[in-house]
Amino acid sequence: MNLPVENLYAKFGDPYRVVEFRAFSFNTCRAGCKNCFYQKTNNEFYDFQKCYDLAVDFKKNHYTLETFYILPTDIFENDFNYRVFYDEKFKSVAKLFNYIGVASTLRHGFDEKIFDYFFHEFPGLKIELHVNLLEEEIGKPDYVQFLSQTLTQIKTQYGDQILINLALNIGSQWQTGQLNQVKHLVSEYSQDKILELNFTFMFNDKISYAEKARLIESSYPVLEYFGREFQKTERRFNSRTLLRKPSITFKNDRIYLSPIIPFDEYIFMDEPDFQLSETNFDSFLTTYQKIEAKNIPQRQECQSCEHFEYCYGKGFFSIMNHYNLPCLKVCGGKNGN
Repeated sequence: MNLPVENLYAKFGDPYRVVEFRAFSFNTCRAGCKNCFYQKTNNEFYDFQKCYDLAVDFKKNHYTLETFYILPTDIFENDFNYRVFYDEKFKSVAKLFNYIGVASTLRHGFDEKIFDYFFHEFPGLKIELHVNLLEEEIGKPDYVQFLSQTLTQIKTQYGDQILINLALNIGSQWQTGQLNQVKHLVSEYSQDKILELNFTFMFNDKISYAEKARLIESSYPVLEYFGREFQKTERRFNSRTLLRKPSITFKNDRIYLSPIIPFDEYIFMDEPDFQLSETNFDSFLTTYQKIEAKNIPQRQECQSCEHFEYCYGKGFFSIMNHYNLPCLKVCGGKNGN
């Protein structure tokens, strides 16, 4: 069996047991990024004991703790967010992971003192930095020069202590020429040669069910493009499954398990059956079973599709059924509802 993503999982242990956490603990951002629908206030998850308990249980069940992301806003837009890194229970759980993940546009550069504090406080722990591309700047020579200079500076100062990958918010209609420009930026500046796609609208409860369904479907051409262009480094249809690489989100007082849309992006579902009731591995398995009960293809074309097992393993049909989505175009399914 092929590894899900060879260049990523070579860094860790068993490539079929990897988990990531996402905590919504950062607030306030004035970057105004296009198609960023994250709520910029009232992200108040600070009970890191829950993260610790669940992380320890995953580790007991032989999962590698890959990345603990602190979200949703730009880390450098509000230095009040730094208080998270001084929390003693956060320190305890952070040290269980290989990476701490943060995001930034780097539009005002980066804060050396928080990086320096981090590497002093957490020796051996690395940072995964998602650099959110400014959509309206893509293709402009000045922006490319800015990215090159800033990312080169980070790599010169911190070397392999910081893993840099580019990210893009989903929501726009893209022309092929624009996507080609993004692909070029990824090839130059993403260290893993991948692009993180952010479905930020799924986290905003002010966006209607119908609009979320429309936005997910509108992402299909983008997923198809990058799935095709990046197939050498990250195959769109691969053996990474929801059980093999779960993503756990801690948002306010709730804990969620997110299914996957091929090109391997997690889709946050704010529904009871996607929530964990307790901070233990058994609760994870119970939620997984609830998602599996919803993960049944209702479209005839999916049954005979060559990619059926991959969509099924990722729990994609639970998303597809909930939002009455068409089959992914690359599967050859019909695009009508």
